[in-house]
Amino acid sequence: MNIGNRLRHFWILIKTFVFVAIDWCREHREIVTYIFFGGLTTVVDWAVSFGLYTTSMNTHLIHVIAWVAAVLFAFVTNKIWVFRSKRSGFTAVFSELFAFAGGRVLSLGVQELLFVVTEEWLLWPRAIVKIPISVVVVIINYILGKLVFHKKKKPVADGLSTQSPRSTARAVSGAVVIGDVSDQSSDKEEHESTSEKDEDEP
Repeated sequence: MNIGNRLRHFWILIKTFVFVAIDWCREHREIVTYIFFGGLTTVVDWAVSFGLYTTSMNTHLIHVIAWVAAVLFAFVTNKIWVFRSKRSGFTAVFSELFAFAGGRVLSLGVQELLFVVTEEWLLWPRAIVKIPISVVVVIINYILGKLVFHKKKKPVADGLSTQSPRSTARAVSGAVVIGDVSDQSSDKEEHESTSEKDEDEP
C-alpha cells in the first residue's frame, strides 16, 4: 500500500470518528454541555481565587467569594444551556437558585466528609482520592441539577380535551348536526303517523 492510499484511509478514519463523535454529542447533549460548563465553572473558581490571592484579603473569605462566583456561573449556564429551564419570574428563578445553591452546599459537605474518611481515618493520600471524590461530586451535582431544573409535563385529559380545538369544534358540530337530523326524523315520523290516523278516521 502506497503513501497516498494510507493517507486516504487515515482521512476516512478521521472523518468517521468525527461523525460518530458529533452524533454521540447530539444524543447526549445534556451530559456533554454539563461537563463543558462544569470545566468552565472550575476555571471561574480558580480565576477568582488566584486573582484575590494577590490582595491582603483573608484566605477563607477568598474561598467563599470564589465558591459563590462559581455557583452563580454554574446556575446560569445550567439553567439556560444544560437543562434549558423555561421558568421565569423572580419567584421561580429565586426558588431555583436557592435549591441549586443548597444542592451545591450538600455536595460540598459530601466532598469534605469523604476527605475526612479517606485522609484522616483511612490515611490515604490526597493525590489518590482527589479524582474519585471529584467524580462523585460531579455525579451528585448533575443529579441534583436535574431535580432542580426538572421539566413538568402537562397532564393529558381524556375525551375531547386531547383533541385540537378545531377537531373538538368539528366533533361538537357533528353531534349537533346528528342531533338535529334525529330530531327532524322523529318529528317527520310523528307527523306521518298523525296523518295516517286522520285518514283512518271516518
